[in-house]
Amino acid sequence: MREVDFLHYRPGSSIIHRHDPRFKLLELIIFSAVALAGSPLSLALSGALLAAFHCLAGTSLRGLRKPLLFWLAMALLIAGAAALAEPEPPVVLFGWMSPFGITGLEAGGLRALRLLAVLLAGQLLASTTDPVELAEALKRLLFFLPPAWRGLLAASIGLTVTFIPQVLDEAAAVSDAALSRGLAERRSIFRRVLILARPLAENTLRRAELIADAMLSRSFTPQPTPLQLPMHGRDWLLFAVSLMPLAAELGQKYF
Repeated sequence: MREVDFLHYRPGSSIIHRHDPRFKLLELIIFSAVALAGSPLSLALSGALLAAFHCLAGTSLRGLRKPLLFWLAMALLIAGAAALAEPEPPVVLFGWMSPFGITGLEAGGLRALRLLAVLLAGQLLASTTDPVELAEALKRLLFFLPPAWRGLLAASIGLTVTFIPQVLDEAAAVSDAALSRGLAERRSIFRRVLILARPLAENTLRRAELIADAMLSRSFTPQPTPLQLPMHGRDWLLFAVSLMPLAAELGQKYF
């Protein structure tokens, strides 16, 4: 069965894999906040750090090919819509005055880059963090909540992170099956969606039911024995490096 690499946890021994999951969660928040609301300079710094972290984690560009192609299609759509919304000054190509505006095109391109940074930050967390450790890190960070709430919330988020790749794998399997039977070649897009959506929903619900039965058979509890999450000097160093985009943004605003 074809497997989608996007948002899958990949075990490894890199420095990013061994990075404390509590810091990873905080870094995801920092990178996402800077990417969505920061200046272009802070966004560029975040992108450079995310690219470096992915290299350290050994992320495969081949596995990210389809998600990146999807992002490219979304980026063209976002940039095109923004350029049409702001047609002044127009883009001139070989003497032809297009309906696209330069200002809107620049704004749309910046929005697309922000989306890419958020996707890369989410992929970095998902591919290098064991869902069990992620749930434990959430419980530690939510120390201000009652213990029962912390356990339920951490378990829910951990299960969601674990199940998303299962849905992506199921979608890939359904798509391959439809292609092998010639069912995905229908001209009507609504017909294709109907053909793919129904078995995907059925198989996903069936898989969710099997996972729930397995959890019940093992007497699952949202408050298991706490995991040990020791912090090391390298964790603080990586976290300090991750604060650079936020520091650059604050420096631009207040100094």
